[in-house]
Amino acid sequence: MKEQSMVHLKQQKPTGAAMAKRGIWFFMRTILLLLLLGALCYGAFKTASSAANLYILTTEGMQLRAECILLEGPRQRLRDYFTPTFIAEDEALKGAIYDGYTIIGFDYNVKIEGISVWPWSETAAVTLVERLTSLTGTLHEEKRPADSQEGAVFPPPAWEAGRYLLRFKRLGGRWYIYQLQLLEAAPPEAPKATPDLSMTPQPISTPVPQN
Repeated sequence: MKEQSMVHLKQQKPTGAAMAKRGIWFFMRTILLLLLLGALCYGAFKTASSAANLYILTTEGMQLRAECILLEGPRQRLRDYFTPTFIAEDEALKGAIYDGYTIIGFDYNVKIEGISVWPWSETAAVTLVERLTSLTGTLHEEKRPADSQEGAVFPPPAWEAGRYLLRFKRLGGRWYIYQLQLLEAAPPEAPKATPDLSMTPQPISTPVPQN
């Protein structure tokens, strides 16, 4: 009986070929896991890098576009952010609504709500809300109505806020804006948080020593 048990154990002991096969499979599985982990890390880095680049291009490009519309800014610089087709077809850039005004100052704000991009994609999308929180300017003297009273004020037309979908495509290794789609006109502003007075530091009173 003891001899039969020893023979059975010998039969169950793995051979050198089986052990080598297991070792190769373990090695290959480890390599595959490392490659997968590396690909995931590279994809995450590539996505974060593209998102940061798109954020900067969106804020700077839309700010420059507003300057070109309001102040006749340097339009040749638009080619650093927009495709030539977009520049040629943008109705706001072609419009003359502010041509009769001297814009003294404005406060333009862009709030990015979302960025959609994949590491391997050649296109991307950015959702944003743009607002002009302040706009001051004067109407040119020759544009004033003939029957206007002296000292009458003619403010520049209001800039309507909007929620937009901005589409990018990669050309020559760089991102360029090729489409601006209006999603919602004059979106409501988010209410500002009410300050909690209980969190405000209270002054510490020091007793005055009595003489």
